[in-house]
Amino acid sequence: MADNETPNTPHSSENDETTSAKMEAALGKIKYLNGVRLQRAIVAGADWVVAMQKHLDAINVFPVPDGDTGSNMAATMKSIAERAKENIDKSLNRVSNALADSALMGAKGNSGAILAQFFQGLAEGLKDHRKVTTERFGQAVHVAAQRAQEAISSPKEGTILTVIREWSDRVRENCKKTTDFDELLRDSLDWAQKALDRTPEQLASLKKAGVVDAGAQGFVYMLEGIVTFMEKGDLAASRQNAQKQASANLPLIGEDFFDDHENSPFRYCTECLVVGQGIDIRKLRTDLEGLGDSLIVAGSSTKAKVHIHTNHPADIFKIVAREGEFREQKIDDMEQQNHDAHRSDKARVAIVTDTGCDIPQDLCEKYNIHFIHHSLVFGDNETYLDKQGIHRDDFYARLCDFKTPIKTSQPTPSQFKRMYSFLLKYYDACVSIHLPPAHSGTIHGARRIASGYNDKVSIVDSTCNSMAMGLVVLEAAKAAAQGMSQQEVVQVAEKAASKARAFFCFDTLKYHLRGGRLSNSAGKLASILQLRPIITFKEDGTVKLDGVGFSRHGVRKKTWAKARKAAMGKKNLQFVVAHANNPQLAAWFVQNIRKTFDTDDIPVVEASYTLVSHAGPGAAGIGFIGD
Repeated sequence: MADNETPNTPHSSENDETTSAKMEAALGKIKYLNGVRLQRAIVAGADWVVAMQKHLDAINVFPVPDGDTGSNMAATMKSIAERAKENIDKSLNRVSNALADSALMGAKGNSGAILAQFFQGLAEGLKDHRKVTTERFGQAVHVAAQRAQEAISSPKEGTILTVIREWSDRVRENCKKTTDFDELLRDSLDWAQKALDRTPEQLASLKKAGVVDAGAQGFVYMLEGIVTFMEKGDLAASRQNAQKQASANLPLIGEDFFDDHENSPFRYCTECLVVGQGIDIRKLRTDLEGLGDSLIVAGSSTKAKVHIHTNHPADIFKIVAREGEFREQKIDDMEQQNHDAHRSDKARVAIVTDTGCDIPQDLCEKYNIHFIHHSLVFGDNETYLDKQGIHRDDFYARLCDFKTPIKTSQPTPSQFKRMYSFLLKYYDACVSIHLPPAHSGTIHGARRIASGYNDKVSIVDSTCNSMAMGLVVLEAAKAAAQGMSQQEVVQVAEKAASKARAFFCFDTLKYHLRGGRLSNSAGKLASILQLRPIITFKEDGTVKLDGVGFSRHGVRKKTWAKARKAAMGKKNLQFVVAHANNPQLAAWFVQNIRKTFDTDDIPVVEASYTLVSHAGPGAAGIGFIGD
C-alpha cells in the first residue's frame, strides 16, 4: 500500500487488503500503522488466543485456579475481533476507539478486564492519528501499559501486567532505532516471551504448579498472532499456524499442586459494566477496595468495567449503581469452578438449573448444582441478577414500593453458552432442568443453545417451580453423583418431575395484578372480596387455581389440608417448604408435616426473587415427592 493512499476508505475489499499485506510482507518493510492494519493485526491476535484457550484454561493458577482464564480471554478477544470486522470507518482513530469500546463491553474475567484497559490506553495514545510511525506507536503502547497498571488496585509481579509492561518498555526503547514495524514487533515478542518465562520466579503459586502465568501467556499468544500475520500477510495462514500450535503438547499444572492448595478467601468472581456521565473511576475503585481482591476498574468517565473477587456481590452492585446504569452483570462461583476443574468424584454429568428453582445452599454444594440467573428489572433499565445480585432487605423494600414497576427477565443466550461450554470441558454431558414454558421462556432459550452441543446437553422440563422444582433437580443431582449416564439422569429427572407436587398460598393478589398476570377486573373483584388463592400445577406445568381463602388463617389451613391429602398414602416422601419473607407460616407448615408424617428432615428455603416479584411477600408453599 503506497504511503499516499487514503487508509480510511470505507469500501476497500478483503482481497485488496490481503494482496497489499502480502506485497508489503514480501518487501520486508512496514513503515506505518493505519486503521486497516491495526484491525487485521488484532483479528490475527484474537485467532491465536481463541485457538489456545484450552491450554490457557489448563494452566490457570493465578489469582485463583478456576480453569477459565483462556475462556475469558478468548471471549474478550472475540468481542474485539468481531467489532473490528464490522467497523466501516477504517481510520486509525476510529478503529482504535472501536477496539477499546468492544474490549470494555466484552471483557470477561481478570485478564479480560486488564486487556480492556490496555486497549483503552492504546486508543488514548493513538487519538486523532490517521496513521502512525514506529516512534508514535511506541508512545501509544507506553500509555496502554500505564493504563492497564492503573486499573489494578493491588498489582502483582509475575502476571499479565508484568509482561505488558516489559513488552511496552522494549517497544518504546527500540521504536526510535527502527522504522520497520515487522522488526520492532518481532524483537519485542522475543522480549515478552523472556518476561513470560520469568513469571514462575515472581509468583510462588506459578513455581509450585510448574507453569507460567495464564493471562501473561494469553497476551504473548496475541503478540504471536500479530507477528505471524505480519510474516504471512494472510489471516488464513496465520490462523492455520495457531491451530497447529494448539495441537502441540504443552506444559500443564503438576498433579500434586492441588493437594495442599489454599482456596481464595473470596468465593464469587463478580463483574458488571456501568454506563453514565462523569463516572469517577478512582473514587469507584476506592469505594470497592476492602470488599474483596483482584479488583479492576477499567474504562472512562462514560463507561467502566468492574471486576472483583468478593463474598458479597450485592454489595458491589449497590455501590456501582451510584455511578450510573449498570449492565452485563456476571457472578461466577469460583469455588465451584475450582471443584469442577479439579474434581475427583465419579460424576460424568453436570446438573444445571435456573434461579426459579429453590434448593437449600448446603444441598446445592453437596450435590454440585449449577445455577443460571434470571434478572430483576426495576423501572426501565435498573437490572439485578436474581438471588445474589441484590440484598434481601433491599429487594423486599423495593417490592413493596409500588412507585417503581418490577419485571423479570429470563437468562440470556450468552449465560447458557458460558455455562455449558465451561462444564463440557470437565464432564461428558450436562442435564439442564428449567421452569416449564407456562412460567417462562427459559426452557426455550436453553433448548436453542443446547442444540449446538451435539446432544451433550439434555433439557428437562421440571413441570413446576420453586421448592418442588428443587426436589426434581435434587433427584437428578443424586443420580449424577452416583456416576449415572446422561440418559439415566434424564430419566430420573423426568420421573421426579412427574411425581412432584406443590401447593402455594398467597397473601395478596396485587402483585399478580401489577405484573399483568391478572386482569384489572378480576384483580379488583378479588381485592373487594379479600380472596387469597391457593394454586398447584397441572401435569404440563400450567398453573391451576385449587381454592381460595378469605383470611390468612383460612388460606393456610386449606393449603395444608390439600397438601396433606395429596401426600397421604405415598411412600418415601420428601418434603420441602418455601416462603416469601414469611418464616412464621413456613414454620407452621413444617410443624404440621412433622406431626402427620413423622419426619424431621424438612428443608425450608426462601423463594427466589424472580418468583416473589409476582407472588408478593407473605406467600408460602409445600412441595413433596413420593412413590
